[in-house]
Formats: sequence, C-alpha cells, structure tokens
Amino acid sequence: MRPEAYPHFRDKSSAPLHLPDFSVNSVLDIDFKALSNLGVKHVLFDLDLTIRKTNAKEIEAEIITYLVDLHREGVIHSLSLATNNVHNMDKFSKPLGARVFQPYRSKGRFVRKPHKAYFQKIISELEADPSEIVMIGDKATVDVAGGNKSGMWTILVAPQGRDLLHDRLLFIRFREKRLLKAARQLAEEIQK
Repeated sequence: MRPEAYPHFRDKSSAPLHLPDFSVNSVLDIDFKALSNLGVKHVLFDLDLTIRKTNAKEIEAEIITYLVDLHREGVIHSLSLATNNVHNMDKFSKPLGARVFQPYRSKGRFVRKPHKAYFQKIISELEADPSEIVMIGDKATVDVAGGNKSGMWTILVAPQGRDLLHDRLLFIRFREKRLLKAARQLAEEIQK
C-alpha cells in the first residue's frame, strides 16, 4: 500500500478531493491489518475493475479466499459491495458474504456514487462512523471522491482489466489521470 493523502490529510476537508489515502495495484496488495490498526472495521468494494475483471462472470477465487479469510479472522468486521450497477449482485456478493449497496431513487432522482447521499445511506445502514469505513475502488472521480466527501478512508486500485466501452468513449481514464496528477501536485505543494 502506497500512502498518498495519508498521513498528511486526515482532515478530509483540507485534502484534494480526488487524492486517495492509499493506492495499490491489486486488492491483494492491501494491508487490511494496518487498516484495522487505523480503526477501519467496514470495507466497501467497488465491483467492476476493482475486484472483478472486465465482463468476468465471477470474482477470482484467490480474491474471494483472501477476503473471506480476513473476515473470518476478524480483521474485517463487515464486507460490502458499493456499486453503481443496478443488476442483481447475488452471484458476486454471496461468495464473499457481502452486503450490497446499489443506486436508489429518492425524491424522483437517482442517487448513486459519488453522491454524498449514497455514502451517507451506507454510513447510516452500517451504523458506523465514517472513519471506521474504507472505500476501495478503481475510479478517483467516483469511489475516491465519494468516499473522501463522506469522511471515509479511501484506496485507489489500478483497474483490473480493460475499461467498459462507455468509459472509453467518455475518456474516463484520461480525465482521471489529469485529476490525479493535479491532486498529487496540490498535495505536494501543501506539504511543503
């Protein structure tokens, strides 16, 4: 785990919005015991390109075993999927024993990541303090920004496969690289 915003910006309001606390190449590189020592009890995972490769029918067995073992050992108190996918997630959540948080309608509007209301609902349903939750995902604009706005710990994972067509058409990764570069530069300037 490479520290980025942590330990310089524990006050999320002073940190660059798109800067994660940590970054990793894979979920398997996350030190969940270190996160537990920081007070993290609840783990939220984005699904697509974070723990599931592009168009994969299931999560890789190695990742399932790793996460289930950590949960069984008590390192992770709760495991959840926080996804913008509106389809049935049972085939992904059941092997992990994970709860699923998906977009919902409120007052006629669709609420999804990175809206603060989406994350506030998760915090409320977990009955947790935001500092006890880590949001892990592959997108700085959705997973990291949403988690940061809500006061959660955040981890940016390198995408595990090729982006979906709509993300490629919208140049999501190009825009993300620019935002991350600016956030990292701002962080360096603030730390000087």
